[in-house]
Amino acid sequence: NGTIYGNVKETDSSKNGYTHYFYTETKGLPPQTNTKESTTKDLKPVAEITKQGLLSKKEVYDNAGKLLSSVEYDYTFEILNNYSPMVLFGLDYIPAFVTKSKATTKHYEKNGKFAVSTSENTVNPLNLNIAYSKDVSSDGSISEKIYEYATDNIGTPQLVAANIISVHIRTTIKNNGKIISQEEIKFEGSNSLYPSSLVTRGIN
Repeated sequence: NGTIYGNVKETDSSKNGYTHYFYTETKGLPPQTNTKESTTKDLKPVAEITKQGLLSKKEVYDNAGKLLSSVEYDYTFEILNNYSPMVLFGLDYIPAFVTKSKATTKHYEKNGKFAVSTSENTVNPLNLNIAYSKDVSSDGSISEKIYEYATDNIGTPQLVAANIISVHIRTTIKNNGKIISQEEIKFEGSNSLYPSSLVTRGIN
């Protein structure tokens, strides 16, 4: 097994500064009790995700050691409770996946103040592809993208029947809560599995 470090310092000679990376390790995760097999054995629920370290924070400094920017990462996990416990690196765990991730960025100014922006992504649990993204800039403006798949009841049951569920069929873009554009893949007939056209709508 390879060595996993909780934090790593990377020096950038071209910019005369350095970056600190901080990781969440499997051993730092709280245990979970397995209810599927009626046992109280402690489990590490997301061991397969964090086995190589999961980035939790990033800090960028100049050559004088002054903090220029930082990014903090938050994750939401969903446990696949219909699975039996498995073993990884000697740890018992139940498979899981990241349902939501969020990055909060701070850019520091000379006067000590900082500007904050956030970026988050939500995953579709049926195909593990992105379903929703949201960016909030430091001035408060909000940009959103919504990705819809055949499983989202958008009139393509033939794709679900053929297990074609990982291709996003409709994409909607919003700015400050207002829809500004929409793109959708169309199919000829209710039985067709092949796209016939791509329709783009600009909405004022």
